[in-house]
Amino acid sequence: MLFFPYRAELEQWRFPVVTLLICAICAIVLANQFGQKSALQWHAVQTCYLKQDRELATALQYMASRVDMQPERMCKVMMVRAYVADDAEQALAQWAYLATASLSEEEKQRRDYIYSIYLRAYNHFSTNAPMLLTENMWFDPAPESLSALKMVSSVFAHHSVLHLLGNLFFFFAFAATVEVVIGSLSMLATVVLLALLTNTFYAMMSTFEGVYIPTLGLSGVVFGMMGMFVCFLPQARVRCFAWLVVFFRRPAVPAWLLVGGYVLWNVYSWWQAGGNNNVNFIVHISGALFGYLIALTVFRISKQQYSTTTTVRNSRRYLSASVNQ
Repeated sequence: MLFFPYRAELEQWRFPVVTLLICAICAIVLANQFGQKSALQWHAVQTCYLKQDRELATALQYMASRVDMQPERMCKVMMVRAYVADDAEQALAQWAYLATASLSEEEKQRRDYIYSIYLRAYNHFSTNAPMLLTENMWFDPAPESLSALKMVSSVFAHHSVLHLLGNLFFFFAFAATVEVVIGSLSMLATVVLLALLTNTFYAMMSTFEGVYIPTLGLSGVVFGMMGMFVCFLPQARVRCFAWLVVFFRRPAVPAWLLVGGYVLWNVYSWWQAGGNNNVNFIVHISGALFGYLIALTVFRISKQQYSTTTTVRNSRRYLSASVNQ
């Protein structure tokens, strides 16, 4: 059965400004990511379809027959892939020098000429193409690419609408209450701290494993909020969408059980996947751990104040109800 949390069953007497602001920023960033992808595709079309370059058309026609693709589509794919690659010239060379080992000397010279045409067309394309927001925001854990700014910026970018919606549902379910407990300014600082801690740990694990895969998404912060929520209110119930095939319910699940279940599932999935997965389990697990420790140490007094305030408000409500009767 799948459990999808969407709301904590607690009174929110403070408006979660930072929580909603972060949700809005993530949505705006994703919209811009999609917009830039569309703009990139458009510039590729301008270069490959509309730019009257007979040499490019002839080179594409010659090579397209060897990769079983339409010349225009091959050009479009080649330009975009070269643009997002770390080494554009090497990426172009892969398209120009297919099956180089079996080529005659004359054919190799022809491929050198084709490569020069590709490179010229790409230079024109890259001059007018937009800067890639996704690649400029994601965090690359390779030692030579480490950046504290990218550790933070990466949490606001996402791969897709589903990736964004999944993170935001979980984030709001837990973060709205955490913000009530610690306050809006502390919430903002905590989000930044969680981004730095989880991505630093991810970089350390990437170095240990020798595999460096860029990452983006709010999920590390989301699990940090889940860890903080459990530390503050382990017995509080979180309303979830739950379904199994055709059965659908909306149960209220104790926070410790719900968060504990998700953390254990991530540990198991990480162990099973062995790194061969698009989900960053390392950031999830470390986020929950760091969030719990932050709540336990830094915000210990905030937890006590929240409990006191809740008791007072409940007492006032009870007295008010008694007087009205």
